[in-house]
Amino acid sequence: MADSLACTNCGQGRPIELQMTTKSGQVLTMTSCPRCESRSWYAAHQPVSIDAVLKITAKDPEIRMNHSDRTVRQAAREH
Repeated sequence: MADSLACTNCGQGRPIELQMTTKSGQVLTMTSCPRCESRSWYAAHQPVSIDAVLKITAKDPEIRMNHSDRTVRQAAREH
């Protein structure tokens, strides 16, 4: 995910980004816009549907929440 990430629905900059890893190592990223409340999902940095996310997590229900790379870089700049 690039630092210039913006909401794909309304263009709001800096959507909330959550990243998780399944037990098998599949990385899923969800972005959520605080303005319009739209959500987007990504697997391996490619857009995926919520149906695809549900299929991935149904096969591998043990997930671990991660700090996304973008969030870590952003926090480092603020300190």
